[in-house]
Amino acid sequence: MPKSKNTYKYTGVHTQVNTKANYKPAPSTVSHKVTRPKRNWALYDQQLKERGQVLRFVRTFIRRNEWQVRTGKPGRPSYSREAITVCYMLMNVLNLTTRGVEGYLSETFELLGWESKLVPDATTLTKRAKDVLFTAPVCTQLSNTRLMDGTGFAFAMRGYYASKKYGEPLRRRKFATAVFSTDALTGLVTAMEVTPDTGKGNGEISQVPTLLAQESSDVKVLLGDGAYDKLSVYTACEEKGIELIAPPRVDAKYGLHQNRDTRITQIKRLGKKEWKIRIGYHTRSLAESTNSAIKSSLGEKTRARSFTSAKAHITAKVLVYNLWRLAELG
Repeated sequence: MPKSKNTYKYTGVHTQVNTKANYKPAPSTVSHKVTRPKRNWALYDQQLKERGQVLRFVRTFIRRNEWQVRTGKPGRPSYSREAITVCYMLMNVLNLTTRGVEGYLSETFELLGWESKLVPDATTLTKRAKDVLFTAPVCTQLSNTRLMDGTGFAFAMRGYYASKKYGEPLRRRKFATAVFSTDALTGLVTAMEVTPDTGKGNGEISQVPTLLAQESSDVKVLLGDGAYDKLSVYTACEEKGIELIAPPRVDAKYGLHQNRDTRITQIKRLGKKEWKIRIGYHTRSLAESTNSAIKSSLGEKTRARSFTSAKAHITAKVLVYNLWRLAELG
């Protein structure tokens, strides 16, 4: 007699039934998902056109900031830090050299009826690159969630064509590591740090305490990728009263930190995919959007030949990006 199609062969494996007797609920998860408001594309199109109005950009900054302070020896003017910063911002917006921005501002000042001698020369701009410092944006729409991620910018590049033509390797190619702390709701960069790409203490994780020190006390949540699953990061966040959300390793063990132990328990009972959805971890991908926006609009490399100058250029790029974001937010 032929076997029935509904006959199953016993394999000796018993499936445990998930009854009320052996069921234990997963630890509660609080969603930290942040959804950015929809973009007004008509207004955004108009703002893209206004980015080319560099003359208005220069006039606004010169009126707002003290451009030049006549101190020291006669005939040797001392320029303010804001003036040097504006010059580096223009260098990145217009892709100019130090002498190029000097000539551009000289002609611009003449058109505005101002004294062209107020423009700092190329040597002054090079020497004062260290004075280009990051300033946190002033915005009332900031959330209490920060996204942290690092990226690299190239400087001192010889060029691929020269390498091929002369048969030399790209020996002068160097990189600077930039770590950004981005607001999840507005996309503004609220803290940043630039370091060389090699050397002890220059890594992305090593800059977390420095970035958190730049943040205000309103920050409550920090989202990072798996690289931030370190005891030093948990400790730095705990000192500031910030909750760190970073996925633990696959073979993670209990005992490193209490918050990390909770994450491990949640992932074991929910699965990593479901855990990321429930806790809102995918909001962290907006940090990649910020890095991409800065590089695509202002370039992923600089004309700098030293790390000090490269740091000034990268800082100026972020300042310009924040300026554009603030204009979009109104």
